[in-house]
Amino acid sequence: MARKKKVQWKPGDLFGAALPDGQHCLGQALGVMGEFTNVVNCAFFDIRFQAVNSAPSLELSKLIAVVSTTRDLLDGGYWPIVGHAPISIKKSEWPNEQFSRKGYVGAETHGSGIVRDFLSAYYGLFPWNGYKDPEYFDKLLISPSKKPPNSSLEFKDS
Repeated sequence: MARKKKVQWKPGDLFGAALPDGQHCLGQALGVMGEFTNVVNCAFFDIRFQAVNSAPSLELSKLIAVVSTTRDLLDGGYWPIVGHAPISIKKSEWPNEQFSRKGYVGAETHGSGIVRDFLSAYYGLFPWNGYKDPEYFDKLLISPSKKPPNSSLEFKDS
C-alpha cells in the first residue's frame, strides 16, 4: 500500500473521523499539546455525515469529548479535513492543560486507535464496555450526560 502524503492541518480545522459503517464523526483540531508535537488536542461532536467534500455545521451543544490523541490519522489523511471554524473551546478546557506548567508530567493521551474505538462505541458500532476497564469510554466523555443511549451494546461473558 502506498503511503499517503502528510496532510498539513491547522488549529480550527474540521475533519471527519472515519467510522466502520462508512460515515464520519465531526472532529476539530484544537492544537498540539505543548512541546509534544506528536499529540494533538481534538474535540469530537455528535455530528455524523457521509460525504467528506463539505463540513456539516459545527454545533457546540453537540460536543461529546475533548481528548489528547496521537496525530497519525489526522496527518495521514485518514481523518480528512472538511472545513475550518473558529475554536470555541477555551484552552484552559483542553485536556492536560493543568499539567502545562510542569512540563505535562501527569498528562494523559490516547492513541488514535482508542479514539477510533471510542467513537465507534458512541454510535453503537463497537461494545461500550469492550475494554478491560468497562468504564474506560465513560471517562473520555465531557460529561456523564453525554453517554449515548445505544451504549448497551456489550461483550457478553461466556
